[in-house]
Amino acid sequence: MVQDIENALPSDPADESSVTGAISALDTVVDTYHAVPTADLATNTQIKHVIGNKSDTTGGTSLVSLVKTVSTAVTGVSNVLATLVGESAVVKEWTLDLSQVAGNYDITTASGDSLVESFAIYVATAAATLDSVKIYTDDTTVFELMTIVEGATANLLEGAQIHTANMNKPFRMTALKKIKYTLAGTTGTGSIKLVLKYYPISASANLP
Repeated sequence: MVQDIENALPSDPADESSVTGAISALDTVVDTYHAVPTADLATNTQIKHVIGNKSDTTGGTSLVSLVKTVSTAVTGVSNVLATLVGESAVVKEWTLDLSQVAGNYDITTASGDSLVESFAIYVATAAATLDSVKIYTDDTTVFELMTIVEGATANLLEGAQIHTANMNKPFRMTALKKIKYTLAGTTGTGSIKLVLKYYPISASANLP
């Protein structure tokens, strides 16, 4: 920039045309370095490129773009927190009948979106004859509340509190997704209580 200014100085201060030309050249230099850049410009050679344009969108590298990206993220988190704080926790219990033939069974289907904060699994009646029970979501990426190994019949003793690897991990239930259980082996007996503590995210969301 200094070199550009030096080049713009009049060659002969006594020559009016030279001075006029120099003023015009200096004006061009100022405009070049201080004019607002085009929105979302990738160039990174001048201070104005680092600062950016008010119209820069999120996802760019200018300061304006980065501020907008952070602002959008903070707003999203604030909205979720406001929703969760504004809703009371819901505690719901279901009884899983283990005396059915081997297969997959629905426990609940989400009505709206919810955040499950915690869950507990209690054996109400000891399991017998069947091989194992698995409890899981039917999301694209399955979340297992109880694996086949954890739900092996030998572990399902009356009064047992089943502690699983994922029991302290919150998970999201998206609208219309299900929590299911699978019985494996010969038809047996027994029952399990599944308890969930969850917060509705969308309006009127619940796990019936």
